[in-house]
Amino acid sequence: MLYHFSCPSMSGNPNAGPLVFDWDDETGEVTGPAAEEILSVFMRGEVDAHPLPWGVSISSTKNRTDMAAVVGCFHRLPPELADAYPQYKGGDGAIRDLDGNILGYMDF
Repeated sequence: MLYHFSCPSMSGNPNAGPLVFDWDDETGEVTGPAAEEILSVFMRGEVDAHPLPWGVSISSTKNRTDMAAVVGCFHRLPPELADAYPQYKGGDGAIRDLDGNILGYMDF
């Protein structure tokens, strides 16, 4: 299926625009204004994910989870990808200082 996405930026940068691209989930083809940016992330083979600092390995533009990870790091996920975003499965979510004291918990 061919999707057209315009995903608003979630960065605090007022100059950061939306991620606009078309994606064919059957062929993995990515086209449009943000295609080069998206494909360059796939070439690296990994992307930051939430909760930061955490990252995931990515390998295929045909994979919904991989595409959701690439888009969702800095942009609002469209409904078609929201349920595919990788889920953090490690740690207790505690934010600790250098002495190991718990300062709070991550919301994830």
